[in-house]
Amino acid sequence: MRALLAAALGAGLVAAPLALSTATAASAATAASAPSTAALSAPLAAASARALPTCSGRRVLRAEVWAGKPGHARQKAAYIHVFYNGSTRTACAFVNSTEATWGIAKSFSLKLWNCVSTTASGGCVSALRNAVVRDSAPGRSRTAVLPFSRGCLKIEASVSYNGFQGSRTIPSGQLCIASDNRA
Repeated sequence: MRALLAAALGAGLVAAPLALSTATAASAATAASAPSTAALSAPLAAASARALPTCSGRRVLRAEVWAGKPGHARQKAAYIHVFYNGSTRTACAFVNSTEATWGIAKSFSLKLWNCVSTTASGGCVSALRNAVVRDSAPGRSRTAVLPFSRGCLKIEASVSYNGFQGSRTIPSGQLCIASDNRA
């Protein structure tokens, strides 16, 4: 593979088994204890009535999106799935409902930024390009595809349904192209 992603894994993130470099020893320990996943190609669950999102390459991130509303317990509403294809040098992502919320009409928003550099707080400095998907569906969002050959990704996803609302941000600096672009 020409380009590898470096991931500093935090709570709720699962990386595909790639040769990933991590930012800290604690991140490496988290990655080692995370459940192993095989290299997957979307779609990941049963078919819905419309075209399913598809992404080529390896899944490099799966992150939970929790939602809540006043007077109710928060619930795991969806997952962000991010794939990277080293041969086409593209990132591809979609938001997928959990089994508990599958079939419930939802509004999804998914934003990807290709950041040239990152602030200490995970902000994006000088975004080269971005991709935005806004969608309403009972199962999955459409896919967002972004050329990604250098820098880092910043990802924001949100979901809302039946008064529940939730969002998740993956700061810039957690998914980055290795500086040498080699395995």
